[in-house]
Amino acid sequence: MAQKWLRLVAKEAAPKDVGKSRARLNPKIFEELNLKSGDIVEIRGKSSTAAQAWPSEETPSDSIRIDGITRRNAGVSLNDYVEIRRVKRRVAEKVVLSSVGEELKVDEDFLSFLKNRLIGMPLHQDNIASVVLLGNPVRFKVISLKPSTIAVVDESTEIVVERSLPAIEGERVTYDDIGGLSDQLMKLREMVELPLRHPEFFRRLGIDPPRGVLLYGPPGCGKTLIAKALANESGANLILVRGPELLSKWVGESERAIRGIFKKAVSASPTVIVFDEIDALAPSRAYMSGGWSPETIVSQLITELDGLEDFSGVYVIGTTNRPELMDAALLRPGRFDLLIYVPPPGAGEREEILRLLARRVPLAEEVDLGEIARRTEGYTGADLKALVREAALNAISEGRSSVKHQDFERAQQFVRPTVTKEMLEYFSKLEQKLNSRIYSEARQPYL
Repeated sequence: MAQKWLRLVAKEAAPKDVGKSRARLNPKIFEELNLKSGDIVEIRGKSSTAAQAWPSEETPSDSIRIDGITRRNAGVSLNDYVEIRRVKRRVAEKVVLSSVGEELKVDEDFLSFLKNRLIGMPLHQDNIASVVLLGNPVRFKVISLKPSTIAVVDESTEIVVERSLPAIEGERVTYDDIGGLSDQLMKLREMVELPLRHPEFFRRLGIDPPRGVLLYGPPGCGKTLIAKALANESGANLILVRGPELLSKWVGESERAIRGIFKKAVSASPTVIVFDEIDALAPSRAYMSGGWSPETIVSQLITELDGLEDFSGVYVIGTTNRPELMDAALLRPGRFDLLIYVPPPGAGEREEILRLLARRVPLAEEVDLGEIARRTEGYTGADLKALVREAALNAISEGRSSVKHQDFERAQQFVRPTVTKEMLEYFSKLEQKLNSRIYSEARQPYL
């Protein structure tokens, strides 16, 4: 008898479920599909995937909570509709995998270790599976499953790891990897993801979608991470350009490189172009110094932005720590339509980031991440990542298999906060000027 399909809305997974192939469903859905905890459900969007079903009172009855990898396997983004049904639990006789972006030394010990990590996990042919190996997530593509397209690994399953596949830059990053920044993410999703996925909304209202968004703020606060996650979750191709990489001593080479990037983006649309450190590529033409002139590079960038046709499927995101150094002509509406300040995290956001960073780190019961978050004023996301790594290294040096509170205390002696009071004041004044589109003539450093 064919199993019943239900239509639900894809929502974000809880941090504890990320990377575990879990689908959280309301108990009413469990009753309707005759599910039990741990049953396997098939999830169908543009493509199909599988996950273990677990009940959750917090999940609305019209929704399903799944992580970024599961959403990507199903070919959907947040708030898209998916269809689900219960499937029979089958044990895989043989699983053939290929690592993605990792060159792995495969021997009997590795295969045994990998199998232990995969036991109980539902796999779907042609999907990506994430497995934590030695504290780091490693992705594998499921090349084939026997005897079914959906199956579960157990002790009897034969695991084979074939060649390594190349990674796509930015493919790892999803909204699950971002702690805090909910307001900034919401603005970006409205301005970039919505026209990418539903351009008919803009056509119906007779307005043009935005062409560019500038993310600015102190270093290490997640600007590039947000841009990568946005491209990945929206299903767009990502072109990541680090500003200084395009600069050339040869006349015309930088301009040619910019033209090539936009040409490639249009041909591969929908595409998100991320210009990291864009201030190095497009400094203000009012402050030229030395023998190098940025005029032609800035003019070429402006020409390409102005040349993007409406609904071309190409969107530009710039990131910078110093927006006041950029040419003012780029910051007007019609080019970079939205300027978003990405601030350093508050105490609650720091705790959320620490939980994300430590989800694969074995912590002792005494570790209070909330207390650590309160004691790390001025720490950015990058600082917190360094703090967790330093604490783990300290535990390893003492031969322990778990990280204690004292490890974080020692780590704080070596990892210092990036953001100072003077920097916060500087960016607060700068945000007011940029929001009112008033650009200061003076270029004063914040350090």
